[in-house]
Amino acid sequence: MFSFLIASIGLIFLLTLSAYGSSAGLCITAASTTFYAQKRSLITKAYVASLFSSTIFILGFIISMLIMFKISDNMKLEHSFKYLVSGTIYGFSGYFVGNAMGEVSKLAFEALSKDEGFFTSFLIQLTSLELLVIFAFALAVIIMPKA
Repeated sequence: MFSFLIASIGLIFLLTLSAYGSSAGLCITAASTTFYAQKRSLITKAYVASLFSSTIFILGFIISMLIMFKISDNMKLEHSFKYLVSGTIYGFSGYFVGNAMGEVSKLAFEALSKDEGFFTSFLIQLTSLELLVIFAFALAVIIMPKA
């Protein structure tokens, strides 16, 4: 009974925090591009930032599917804590990285409106943040019990 509850809490952390982080990144990016809507080249670059933010939830959804198919009433308490840790690690990583991607996008669009050559630096910043999400994804999958 308690093991099912503990694993479910990890699943809740995973889905809510990664969804919030992804949504925050998307909303901040979208809101910051409205100031530069007259420049079509900036709008197309906003799609790139949106794709980076949306992968946060997609990877979180993959982890949640892995956890959901393994949760049962008679699982070991040790396994349920591993699911809790996996969900918490990826959830908080997605939360903070999503917010950071939104803030990077907000500042980058201001710089891109002045100099279009800043796009390479913008991509490097987003890729660096995405790398943190990929590491958190790998760590969450490694922590999950194999049985």
